[in-house]
Amino acid sequence: MEKSRKRLRVCLFCIVLLAIAVGLIYYFSDVRNVNEIEDGVLISGTGIRLERFVR
Repeated sequence: MEKSRKRLRVCLFCIVLLAIAVGLIYYFSDVRNVNEIEDGVLISGTGIRLERFVR
């Protein structure tokens, strides 16, 4: 019983390390391929006003 718990713990630890490694590889490869920074979209001057409807 103890042996199977230890094996399961080691297996889960390896899966977590693999997921972290894949995430880091994806993050750094994605950051290096970006030519310009696109953190968000700024929309200004749309001409739309919010009006308050009072009855």
